[in-house]
Amino acid sequence: MNYGNKAEGLLKLQENGFRVPAFRMLDRDFFEDYLRSIGVYEETEMVSVKSAWLMRVFESIRNAILKHEIPAVIGNRIKDTVQGLSFPISVRSSASVEDGERQSSAGAFHTELQVEPDGVMDAVRYVICSLYNEKNLLSFPNQDFHPNRYFMGIVLQEMVEPEWSGVAFSSDPATGDPGTVWVEAVEGLGDRLVSGLSKANSYLLPREGAVKAEKASLKEMLEQVREQAVKAEKAFGHPVDIEWSWKDNRIYLLQCRPITTIQPKPMIDRPEVFSMSGLNEETYPRLGFLQRRYPRWAKKAKFFDFCEQSGIKTNKWKLFVFNKDHLKDFDYSWVFHDYDSPYVCYHLNGQSVCYHHIGQIPKVLEHFTDIYSDQQYCVSFREYLPNEHAAISNLNEDGTMLIECITGKMFLLNAGLTEPTRYLLDADGYVLESYVSEQEQYVFDESRIDSIPAGKKERVELPPELIREIYEKTKRFADRFENCSVEWWIWGNTLYAADMSLLKTGGSRNSSVVISQGKAEGTLRRLPVFEDQVLKELNMFSSISVGDSEFDCTKVNRLREIKELLEGWSEEGDIILYADLPFLFLAPFKHMVKGIVFRNASNLCHLSLILREAGVPAISLGGSSLALQDGMKVQVDAYEGVLVS
Repeated sequence: MNYGNKAEGLLKLQENGFRVPAFRMLDRDFFEDYLRSIGVYEETEMVSVKSAWLMRVFESIRNAILKHEIPAVIGNRIKDTVQGLSFPISVRSSASVEDGERQSSAGAFHTELQVEPDGVMDAVRYVICSLYNEKNLLSFPNQDFHPNRYFMGIVLQEMVEPEWSGVAFSSDPATGDPGTVWVEAVEGLGDRLVSGLSKANSYLLPREGAVKAEKASLKEMLEQVREQAVKAEKAFGHPVDIEWSWKDNRIYLLQCRPITTIQPKPMIDRPEVFSMSGLNEETYPRLGFLQRRYPRWAKKAKFFDFCEQSGIKTNKWKLFVFNKDHLKDFDYSWVFHDYDSPYVCYHLNGQSVCYHHIGQIPKVLEHFTDIYSDQQYCVSFREYLPNEHAAISNLNEDGTMLIECITGKMFLLNAGLTEPTRYLLDADGYVLESYVSEQEQYVFDESRIDSIPAGKKERVELPPELIREIYEKTKRFADRFENCSVEWWIWGNTLYAADMSLLKTGGSRNSSVVISQGKAEGTLRRLPVFEDQVLKELNMFSSISVGDSEFDCTKVNRLREIKELLEGWSEEGDIILYADLPFLFLAPFKHMVKGIVFRNASNLCHLSLILREAGVPAISLGGSSLALQDGMKVQVDAYEGVLVS
């Protein structure tokens, strides 16, 4: 059982003989069962593998928690848990990220005081709901938000009506001096103190020796608080921060956690702005929370540097380093003056990606710096283009070039969710073959800063001048980086280089049917049909890319189901998997199958690149229906592009 750090701290206090008000606990299993009971558990699983629109997902989860009453079976568990407690009680958070060794997260989550029996259910809901407050996305920059790792334990504890309450640090929290004990106290309940709403009486006490105080009663209380803080430090093995209450000349401990004093970053003299092309070992220390992205961004820095040196247009990407004082009357045109689009996607921390209109950025940064106090910040701003089309190009080993394009967002092409239009060009850039597909049209929704389906389909074609421009610029990339695929955004008639992937294997001229060369035999197995929205959810994985395709399939229920299905099939023999499109979520299962057959497939989407690097034979049927029956023994010849029984 895992009850969260606050609850575990109370248990340890109790075990070591400290006076702790009676309490009960609800653990992680309860938390997960509750989420399942209101139908949001799978949505919370998906948070751990997404990087974009997390605030929107958190809001959706919060709304579901507040909308649904606690089901009877869950409510009965809560009633059984509080049996024997004297009311009123407090219902307190004990989150997995709370009261840790590196971060206390004090005040980040909700606590309900003076709760009577008829208010316990709602109090539990409100505490769980606080786990999905959007400010937590900023406060926990490198957190895995999967419910196994990011969960809410709950402490249900009898209230003490104290004469005094407060906090105490067994060492000076500012200097770390172990020779002093810092005590803060207020009359009555301590909630106004820990929330910052009431001014405290502060006392810096010597760790040993006499305590000086105006009144004998105050002297006695401070001596007992000091004694409890020092004893708790010895019991826990490190300097501690305790919450306490004083009643009838006795000290009650309500909480014990490590002191998490963070050394401040050096103050910078002036704000700095530099392009992604300028990211290197010298500028790396300025990234702050974004440092975890450096390995991936260092590769993108080379891409942006090449674009700038070669005069290839790309969407701007800048890093803004500042402190809070710099934001006063700051002229943001210094950052955004050369952005073509009024929208940006930005990173405030190492985990999440957000989208806003440039005009909203001042309020966003003010809000962020209020939530997380520090002396230096770094924010990444990438120009977000409401592009009408996206394309990928790749120079084949025989000198021909393949271009695939779709309407809407690049992720739909990368994730294999759309059948693209294809152009095969000869070595001089002239079209040898073309396949024009009919695709779902997308329109840009300014309120959501996202492209949404328009509810109609149209044939998608690129004008000859854009095909020629993609050909010429792709050749320049290939001259510099050799084997690579290049991603393009198309806004109006303007072409923007979006990204580049370095490839270990090249494409072939026969790319309309051959996805990854090789031969394989096995039993034909059809992937279950999923709803469109489920496919999009499964494909939005920040953890799956051409460079890093390994992923823990047990984190998401849908993927666990697919894994178990493949494991069951593999017991009967080797698998040749049939899927409608090259869905990116199949990447973690590439070693569980001998070959893959797609009804239709992009040759340049991420899964196709991954399969080629892994040496898994794969072909496309070019849109034709599968004639063979499920369960038949088949052979995939991914040199000739055929499937035979």
